[in-house]
Amino acid sequence: MRKILKAHSRKKVGKGVEPLVLLNYVLFIEEIIQNASRRARVDGEKLATAKDIRKVTMV
Repeated sequence: MRKILKAHSRKKVGKGVEPLVLLNYVLFIEEIIQNASRRARVDGEKLATAKDIRKVTMV
């Protein structure tokens, strides 16, 4: 992950940045999954599917 961060940053990347980026990504994915689950429940489904995730991300 450090290589990716360095490649897309014009500044130096500190040691504490990598865990923060990973945590931010995990929280982002968790939020998408929660929203997709809510959307599935509204539609009467028991499980969230790829269709629900697509609906949530198409804002």
